[in-house]
Amino acid sequence: MLGKKKRRYFEVIPIQKKYPKARYYYILGGRGTGKTYPVIEKCIKDYFDGKGVFAYIRRYKEGIKSKNMIDILSPHNKWLEEYTQGQWNKLTYWQGRIWLERHETDPDTGVSERVAKSEKPIGGAWSMNTWENDKGPDFGADKGGISNIILDEALSKGGEYLTDEWGVFQNVIASLVRDRWEQDTKIWLLANPVSKWTNPYFRN
Repeated sequence: MLGKKKRRYFEVIPIQKKYPKARYYYILGGRGTGKTYPVIEKCIKDYFDGKGVFAYIRRYKEGIKSKNMIDILSPHNKWLEEYTQGQWNKLTYWQGRIWLERHETDPDTGVSERVAKSEKPIGGAWSMNTWENDKGPDFGADKGGISNIILDEALSKGGEYLTDEWGVFQNVIASLVRDRWEQDTKIWLLANPVSKWTNPYFRN
């Protein structure tokens, strides 16, 4: 994935075009090779194309804490303003939901302030180990459904998985998608290579 002078990242559009009928897409690559960024970029653009919101899933709740989510989302601020023709220029994370905002800098104080926020979130984040307690009401029903579901860090480096993790993941998917499978929701499994190839995702 690395060029001599330029870092190259995964391109998700060619992958989806090559396998348009696939439900699951597995992207396996070394740390820092750019797996999460292009998938989230696609999710955001799908939202603007009217295809619905997206869900970001991690195994443990620590993975969806505010700091981690802001680190994941903030690189997209660079292209968001141009893509939305100035309507939005920042992605924020609050109470497990991902929001669009517009911030402007006060010319006198130099302080950046929020001047607009989307009425509805464009995505949400959940952890599998606390899903039953945190899932809340139906997500996506009033937002065009869920276009994409991302499971980040799908493979555990230490081989530590939840009890019946595949079953837990399937319950998460079923609860999110409900009876809206006709939308052709895509599920993205992102992971770094590990030495232990026995895991619930490869088996299933």
